[in-house]
Amino acid sequence: MRLKTPRRHDREQQVEYGPDGYDRHGFNRAGLHRDTQDRYGPDGRDQDGEPRASRLPLLRWH
Repeated sequence: MRLKTPRRHDREQQVEYGPDGYDRHGFNRAGLHRDTQDRYGPDGRDQDGEPRASRLPLLRWH
């Protein structure tokens, strides 16, 4: 069983957006980050806390 990240857990609850329209992780309702205007924030993670797929090493089965 995979443990859920705290951010994903928060999203399953109710995400609260501040007066500027961004949640506490810096994402707006469209899922774009305040600093990067991208689906991924400066740390390379998306709104659910998942890393950018292109940064993950490719696993090969031999």
